[in-house]
Amino acid sequence: MDAGSEVYTKPEDDPASPYFLTSAEKWWRDRQPMLEARGYMLRSRYRPGWTPSWLKFGIYRSGFEDSVRKVLGVYAIDATRISDGAPVYIKSLPPLRRGEERTHELNISLFFSSEPRYSDPRNHCVPIIDWWRIDKERTSFIVMPLLRAFDSPAFVTVGEAVDFFGQIMEGIVFMHKYHVAHRDCCDENIMMDPGNMYPKSFHPVKMNKNKDFHGEAPYTSRTDCPPRYYLIDFGLSDCFDPVNGPWPPLSLKARGRDRSAPELNFARDDPYDPFPTDVYYIGNLIKTSFLKRYRNLGFMNTLVEKMTADDPLRRPTSSEALSEFKALSRSLASTRLRARLVRRGESPITCVWRTGRHLLRCARWICSGRPALPSRHNLQTERAI
Repeated sequence: MDAGSEVYTKPEDDPASPYFLTSAEKWWRDRQPMLEARGYMLRSRYRPGWTPSWLKFGIYRSGFEDSVRKVLGVYAIDATRISDGAPVYIKSLPPLRRGEERTHELNISLFFSSEPRYSDPRNHCVPIIDWWRIDKERTSFIVMPLLRAFDSPAFVTVGEAVDFFGQIMEGIVFMHKYHVAHRDCCDENIMMDPGNMYPKSFHPVKMNKNKDFHGEAPYTSRTDCPPRYYLIDFGLSDCFDPVNGPWPPLSLKARGRDRSAPELNFARDDPYDPFPTDVYYIGNLIKTSFLKRYRNLGFMNTLVEKMTADDPLRRPTSSEALSEFKALSRSLASTRLRARLVRRGESPITCVWRTGRHLLRCARWICSGRPALPSRHNLQTERAI
């Protein structure tokens, strides 16, 4: 036996075996019977007794749906609701390393998924459609709709970007209204429910693929099928009570995904007010993901500068920022909202080609009555209903 070689007692433990599962995959595979009893089914790869489908053909596994491994965190996975086939996302909340149960994140998630908040159109916290607790494991499970990254697929028009800004700012204002600070509202914690943008749905891991893993998933634009954006992951969130305390709002510093907020990078042991930091996070997201990427969103520069001011006391509140944004968006002409987002560094030839195609697309939108701001279509639909 070669030095350093290892003997595996089970094929699922051997990285060279087609039956190999990562430790996270095995964790969920062992819980498939429990999930099925709750009405949820994992992909075939995670069902007891799974045999790789490609073995019967004697060819390389690439191209087979059950070859796709779980790639995200250990304690979350995609699934299908058995009753109607709806794709969902299940997150487990196991105890922390100190042994404490993660009731804080659960309680905040359920708070925004209960009435009257659940039905409020200003609420952009990801809805919890089911949850349960396994007493023996001291672990809760929450079920959410399957979402996509907010910028997948890419934004097409100025109006689509403006709609995104408005929805997310509205969502933060809604959380702050109930004295809850998100504390980690950066790009990875803002997701999109595409609705009918993907008429045939999409694969939960390889999201550019069809659900059955055969071919690319067809999709349409946000202007054609307006999506809804959600804030997720309340693991760092803090809630406050101005009547019974704690008040004023002070949080212990924690390093989320966006580590650029000035107030978090000095005096690490000093508590801070997290609400202005939420404003910073949203402003910085707009700056890094849009203003630095596209060259025709300059109308947002002044507001974003205010939201990302080094001094938290000089930043507007989330409500003030939203009010200024609404006034700004109302001042934008329809032609400007329909304009194509132009990437920085785009060559003149590419610009001419893409603009020509975009004009044809705009003509179709105008003829079909699609508003330049996608959310206005949602309002028109709601009124019609």
